[in-house]
Amino acid sequence: MSSIQNSDIFSFFELHPSREDVLIMSEETFNSLTSEQLEEIASSPFSQSRLLQLPAHEIAFFEWLKEHDRAVWDDLWIEESGETHYAVSLTFLPLFKDISRGFPICDLRTVDNYYFVPEHLVAEERPIIIDAIKERVYANKSITTEQLLSLEISYGGIDIWHFAYHHSVDLDRAKKAVIALVEDTQLLWLKNSDDLAEFIK
Repeated sequence: MSSIQNSDIFSFFELHPSREDVLIMSEETFNSLTSEQLEEIASSPFSQSRLLQLPAHEIAFFEWLKEHDRAVWDDLWIEESGETHYAVSLTFLPLFKDISRGFPICDLRTVDNYYFVPEHLVAEERPIIIDAIKERVYANKSITTEQLLSLEISYGGIDIWHFAYHHSVDLDRAKKAVIALVEDTQLLWLKNSDDLAEFIK
């Protein structure tokens, strides 16, 4: 598909059955669009004041989060009405193309954040460490949870919950990996959302 016209954008969505200010994009439509097209939709004037219900695969993740770390889920989604619509700004649409990262959990106010970007890998020998991990992966050799987490962080921003969910790692084990990397002076852990803000793009 070539450049998308503003008049065509609405055709990609349905209206939420109980909230007319929330748009829904089906998984089929979402999967049919390229990353470039999603970027184009998100950056259009149409999208600046619109809300989008999370894609089905991301709702499944947050339902998992609700069960496994309720305090984090409450910080993100609790509403006075008691209803949860999983609605975010439509400008976040391109983030959902990478299902291993999804909607970034990086602005928690009542509990510690566990969001990391490549700049948080602070070991002086970081390139050597990451290359060694990649070599083990390419050779189909086992790696530790700490190594897997370091590798994922080297590829781009990720929170510990998406990491644990995507890789089927026990959440407590994933959090212990963070502590181990921090104690080994390989990882910078910024728990406060204000400190994280400069790293959020």
